[in-house]
Amino acid sequence: MKKLDEQFFVNDDKNKESSVDDLLIKGEKVLWQQSPKKRSFVMQRTIKTLPVALIWAIIDISIIVTLVTTMDNSAFLWFLIPFFALHMAPVWIYIASIVKAYAKVKDIKYVITNKRVIVIDGKDMFISNSINLNNITSCQVNQTFSDKLARVADITILSNENSIIFNDIKDAKFICKKLNEIIITPSDASFYGKTTCIYCGSVYESSLNKCPSCGATKKEWEH
Repeated sequence: MKKLDEQFFVNDDKNKESSVDDLLIKGEKVLWQQSPKKRSFVMQRTIKTLPVALIWAIIDISIIVTLVTTMDNSAFLWFLIPFFALHMAPVWIYIASIVKAYAKVKDIKYVITNKRVIVIDGKDMFISNSINLNNITSCQVNQTFSDKLARVADITILSNENSIIFNDIKDAKFICKKLNEIIITPSDASFYGKTTCIYCGSVYESSLNKCPSCGATKKEWEH
């Protein structure tokens, strides 16, 4: 085992990835990249709690205004103000969720290279999910009513063992169409020098002796 010391787990900011290009493997090139549309992304994550926060705010503000305009005791008003400030917690939580969603969407990037599709999440450019192009089995576009209003859609990319969702993407149908065009099916795999694993269905280079997805070897196929 490698020798450990007190500096072993210390982060070195100089070695952190700072761009998409720094995350690419040898021979890999970016073909397309996009972040979720901010307004739609934030709306999708906050719209469920909007009615509660709105009703709560209207009721509390109405009560505060009524008390302030009808009461003469200013000392009692100083008690009511902090009381209702705490009582409006659902409103503050809703506002905080909006701020959090805006902060998160800035750090999300969806990338398609000549080798794989990638989801990058976080300021440190962390790859949270990826699928090799050869392993993609289907690409689907899903669009809600709010997505239509924002002119975006979600892209669901599937493989036999994994799935990726690109949220709130512009030109989603075009992107999905292009991905479906490059999907290699079992029937045409041999034409491209590929092999289809009989265990998990993954498509990989015929020169390999075992499936990179499930580990099944070609010798096992014969038994």
